[in-house]
Amino acid sequence: MGETKLRILYVHRGVEGSDGWGRSFFLASGLSKLGHEVTFMTIKKGSGLTIEKKLLEGVHVVSFPEFMPNKLRGSGFGLFSLILKIPFSIWNKFDLVISDCGHRPSALPAFLNQYLRGANHLSEWWDLFGEGGYYKEKPFYFRLFYGKLEKWFEVKSKRMVDGVIVLSSWMYNWAKKNGIKNIAIIRGGALTSTLKYSPPIKKSKVDKLIVAYLGMADTELDFIRPAFEAFSDPNIKQKVELWGFGKPVSRQKINEYKINDILVEKGWLDYLNDVSAISEVDVFLMVRKVNQNALAGWPNKLGDYLALGRPVLIHPYGDLNDFVAKNQEGFILVDFEKKSIVNALQDILNEKYDLEAMGKKNRILAESISWEKKSKEIIMFYDQIQKSKKKSS
Repeated sequence: MGETKLRILYVHRGVEGSDGWGRSFFLASGLSKLGHEVTFMTIKKGSGLTIEKKLLEGVHVVSFPEFMPNKLRGSGFGLFSLILKIPFSIWNKFDLVISDCGHRPSALPAFLNQYLRGANHLSEWWDLFGEGGYYKEKPFYFRLFYGKLEKWFEVKSKRMVDGVIVLSSWMYNWAKKNGIKNIAIIRGGALTSTLKYSPPIKKSKVDKLIVAYLGMADTELDFIRPAFEAFSDPNIKQKVELWGFGKPVSRQKINEYKINDILVEKGWLDYLNDVSAISEVDVFLMVRKVNQNALAGWPNKLGDYLALGRPVLIHPYGDLNDFVAKNQEGFILVDFEKKSIVNALQDILNEKYDLEAMGKKNRILAESISWEKKSKEIIMFYDQIQKSKKKSS
């Protein structure tokens, strides 16, 4: 069954190039490389009324226009584009549809193709959006107008589909507890097809150690507070730089966290065109405040770190504990507190670790968890569901 060419529709919740694109599109691309015909439904970046179609890495990307504010269009509430997506979904028949945010309005085309055209529907469940998760962090107006529906349909939608994809054992157990039957754990992959390994540049003893964090934004700061405390330590401050790749950090947050002379903002890293800035990076930072949201998901940036071939200074939690334990060579373990991070940085400065050799190990590890391999896991899950249907019929 896995060798049969499938027509697949991937329903993306947000805007082309963002809003989970780094998982959804790379899985779609991997499915295409396996020989399947993949259509990727998304919202286009610019303005205008036209529907844009293009072939990108073997995937037929269909981008729909949207006029809702960026925050709404990027979180599954692009209502104008939804009106245009509905007839597209009804008119075209697919064997498999995948929705990456199954409980938001953006997933409606996937449900329509499932119920009207007979497609198998897999819904991803990346995070705990409702009760006990991100719901409590949502603005008052969101909780007032959509909150009850968010909490109810997050679970209800997963009971309506043929299979559910989660990112962690914790989320697997949560789904089981909520009555979900067909579940597969498919964690994040690594973009080895695009991100090429290049060794770090040679440095002199007077050069600073460069530690980098991908995905920097205001919302990330509380997650990595101990790192800021460590980098401000007088034994570290003059010898190490923390580079943040991602969104600009607001002046308010910079003042709040007192990181004006600690954080070096480098802007977005253009994975598809230019990652030359990484040549100066010595180590990547992967620390995270652990709560239910962290345990439910999987850090997508970890695959990027591994693919770029650098050691990772990491505070493992949840499923990361087993992953790191099985692949120790490229990781430097720390606790989620200042002293532990300071000690690790001092060990690196004292040349306790062979950073280049560790980076090469991580690149090899990245090849073993590429997005292409993760896409194969989706097809295996699809085949499993098909076999189960045949037995019960």
